Formats: sequence, C-alpha cells, structure tokens
Amino acid sequence: MAFRDLYEILPPLVLPIGEKAYTVPFLGYAEAQRLEENVSTDSKAPPMPDPEYFRLMLGPVYDEMLADNVPYSALRLAAMTVQADHQRGRTVAQVLWEAGGDVSKASEVSQQILSSSVADAEPGPKPRKRTKAKTKES
Repeated sequence: MAFRDLYEILPPLVLPIGEKAYTVPFLGYAEAQRLEENVSTDSKAPPMPDPEYFRLMLGPVYDEMLADNVPYSALRLAAMTVQADHQRGRTVAQVLWEAGGDVSKASEVSQQILSSSVADAEPGPKPRKRTKAKTKES
C-alpha cells in the first residue's frame, strides 16, 4: 500500500481575506523551532516584534499580503491562526479564525478537544461498577 501525499491528508491553510484566498505554507523546522523558543514560558528572548512574527508565521505570503495592503488586523489574525494550527491543530485554528482572534474561545475549544481525545484514547473496556458480594449470612 502506497502512502498518500501529506498535502492530501493535511492540506496547507487557505485563509480568505476579502476577495482573495492566501495559501500559507506549513512552518519549516527552523521556523517551528524559533516559534517554540520565543513562546516558551522559560524563554529569555524578548518578545518578537509584530513584523518579524508575521513573517515567521506567514512566510512568503506575508510579502503578498503587504503588497495587497491587507489590514493590520487581518495580518495579525492570519499569523495567530497559523500558530494555532501548528501548536493546537486545524480545528482550533479554524475556531480562532471564525472567532476573529478571540483566544479565550479557541482555548476553550482546545481544552474540549484535548479532554475528549484523552477520553476516547483510553484503552480497554470501561470499568464495571462493583457490587457488594453476597455473603452466606445475608
């Protein structure tokens, strides 16, 4: 059995802004490492300036968006959506996009997904309720 192309299984993000759809490439290894170093809770790196963060998340699409004069709020949301897709998965990224960047709503959905995934992943049968054994005296 041959493996299907990864992009058939997990297609790149396509973010519609106005009348144009921007196809954002996946983060490369170097970009992913840089993101993780910057957002780590024990990171000593100063916060990344917005243009640098946008370029890191959006890659070559950032220049395309600048050329199209995409509003700052759309650039920010696009970058946040790419980060959510990378760190939390497509469903959370889509919720964040649809919520207009409302991180609390995306976090709530992320927690629901994680808790349902853990519950679904538990191996073996569900434990049966124990009943008291009957004794000869009863």
